[in-house]
Amino acid sequence: VQAMLPFILDGKLHTHQLPLDTHIVLADNPPTDDHILTDTSDKALASRVCHIMLEPSTEEFLDYAKSIDADFSITSFISENPDMLEIKHSPYSIDFTYPNRRAYLDFINPLVKQNPPKELLFETLKGLIGTAAALKFIKHQETLNSRIRGLDILNRYELVKDRVKTIKKDALDQLNISGEDLIREIKKTKNVTFEQGQNIAQFLLDIPEEYSYSLIRALLKLGYDSVNKTVGENKELIKRLDGKLQEISKL
Repeated sequence: VQAMLPFILDGKLHTHQLPLDTHIVLADNPPTDDHILTDTSDKALASRVCHIMLEPSTEEFLDYAKSIDADFSITSFISENPDMLEIKHSPYSIDFTYPNRRAYLDFINPLVKQNPPKELLFETLKGLIGTAAALKFIKHQETLNSRIRGLDILNRYELVKDRVKTIKKDALDQLNISGEDLIREIKKTKNVTFEQGQNIAQFLLDIPEEYSYSLIRALLKLGYDSVNKTVGENKELIKRLDGKLQEISKL
C-alpha cells in the first residue's frame, strides 16, 4: 500500500497524472482474522485517508440480486432465512484512526464548509479522527450552531434578545463564547456606532451581573473611545454600575 501512496495522494503513477477532480476510493477487507490482507492501520496511511465501515444489509443484497435477475428461489430463500446469507463475521472497528493535524486541515476543513448532513459528517469524522474525537467535534459544532453570534449582538440585538434572556446561569459557557465573539467583532470594526453601543449595553443588561462585569472589564481593556462613549451613554447600564465601576476597571 505504501508504494501506492503517491498515486493515492497526488494522483500520479509514473508519467501518468489523473485529472485534478479525480476522487480515489480504496476498498479493503475488514482487519479481522476472517481475512488475509495488508495492514491498513499504518499511521502514515491512516492519517491520509478516511476509513468508512460498510456492512451491506440483507435488504441491500436482495435488491442487488434482483437487479441482476437472480433466480427467485435464491431471493425468496434469503428473504425467509436471512441468517443463511453468510456466516457471522468477527466484530471489527476502526480504532486505529486518531486525531491528527492533517485530518483537520486537509479533510475536515473542506468537508464542514459544505455543511453536510449530521449523520454523514459523523461517519466521516469517525473515519478520520476516531469515534471519541468525532463525538466531541459534533457536540462542539452543535454548541456553535446554537450560540448567539457577536455580530448579531452588535448589529441585530433585537433579533436575539429573547434567546439571551433564556440562557440559564448553569450555561454560562454559551455566554462566554458569545462574549468572546463580540470582542472579536469589535476589534474588527474598532469604530462602534451609537446604535451598536446601545445594543452592547442592552446585552450587558440582559445577562447575569457577574458575567456582565467580566465582559465590561474586557471591553475596557480594548481602550476604544467609540466603545466607551457609546456604551457609556446608556443610563440604565450606568445605574447598574453605580459604585462598581472603579472595582470593575481594576485590570
